[in-house]
Amino acid sequence: MGRADGPALLFYFTVKPTKSGKYEEPLVMIEIIGNLPKSAPRAYTMGSGSRDMLASRCQSPGHCEAATSGVLHLTKFGQSKNASGEYELHFRGGSIEKATFDATWSFANLICR
Repeated sequence: MGRADGPALLFYFTVKPTKSGKYEEPLVMIEIIGNLPKSAPRAYTMGSGSRDMLASRCQSPGHCEAATSGVLHLTKFGQSKNASGEYELHFRGGSIEKATFDATWSFANLICR
């Protein structure tokens, strides 16, 4: 969920594709929680006061690490359930995760009570 339980956009980047909705480690997760895209190109940053994006990587089950800064560039995003672009995330200790992607997406309606 996004800010104040508003909408959010989640990207899961993993080596093992799945159709069951569960993702296996290792994976990178990027969450857009503000200013959701309606089209592309669009860029999001985290760090330096920006609050629209969160990101983490999970090397193994239960061992996740939040990114300290990063950027997500969407070059394609639309109602055709496709998104493409690139990301670069920085972590403590100086390590970097970066890649380009072509992704498909789906909707999930979550209601918190």
